[in-house]
Amino acid sequence: MSPAACNQQTPISGNPYKPEEEDSFSLNVAQKTTTQQHDDSQDLSQQTLFKLKASFHTALDSASAVKLTEQKSSQNYKYHLIDDEERSQTSVTQNKKGDLTANYSQQLTQNETVKPYQQAQLIDSVEIPHSVKSESSRLFAAAQFDAQI
Repeated sequence: MSPAACNQQTPISGNPYKPEEEDSFSLNVAQKTTTQQHDDSQDLSQQTLFKLKASFHTALDSASAVKLTEQKSSQNYKYHLIDDEERSQTSVTQNKKGDLTANYSQQLTQNETVKPYQQAQLIDSVEIPHSVKSESSRLFAAAQFDAQI
């Protein structure tokens, strides 16, 4: 899919006690538009893809800032992992009579995992999934357009 845009932060180790836990951010967006001519119709289609991945540390208590060091006593925090994706497609078909059919579909998937730690011990792991799918279709007769001109 193209054209595309990408914004990616170089991952950093946000926790000296656990260097494998990285703070990172990645955003990718892509779009593709196609047109097709048939004997009895013509089509226009556009696909869009949006992907977001992130990981970061926050304090256990939202009123305070996270300050992670190499000391076990500083290891009171939440580690967040986010993985979101949205796909959408819009298509319009016009037949020889001038009638239009418009279709739209969207698929959204969001996943967040939150891992709280106290004194460097994992106390829980909460996964928050969310998924939505929607579709719509509409027919426009050529006469509808003629009446508006």
